[in-house]
Amino acid sequence: MLIEDRLGNMHIDDEPNHEEASNGNATLPKGLLVTNLPSELFEDRLKQVELEAAFLAVDPNASFNYFKSFTRVRVNFSNHELASTARHLFDLTMFDGRIVRCFLTQPIVVGSGAPHLLPPKREKQFLISPPASPPVGWQPVEEGEPIINYDIVSAIAHLAPG
Repeated sequence: MLIEDRLGNMHIDDEPNHEEASNGNATLPKGLLVTNLPSELFEDRLKQVELEAAFLAVDPNASFNYFKSFTRVRVNFSNHELASTARHLFDLTMFDGRIVRCFLTQPIVVGSGAPHLLPPKREKQFLISPPASPPVGWQPVEEGEPIINYDIVSAIAHLAPG
């Protein structure tokens, strides 16, 4: 079934259910990954508008992230109910000659509010190579003469192949 056909048959409540959102649905997925898209979609703005129109009919506040190298689009919805509705409507539908798949995704949460990754903790940093110069006060250790066992050296010298 084509995406356009699904749009004509859909009936969606415009009012989200705020009572369910207060009961712990804030952690439910509000994003949708749309996969198996044609690579031409990422170059042709008209095809992007066509795809966006289908999802904007479900949620006018939806936002889109295009991942060209993965040939996927992430659609972010206002709430979980709208994301589930869009998945139900558009999963296994035809778009530009291909059957697209839709998967719910968890919201993107980055660390503790910091915009970048934090460095590792100090106890987990190991030295890979020795320092460029020895530490202050370091003295080389005097080594004794090597112990040579002449019986073993003689036995090795008399070994023959085979």
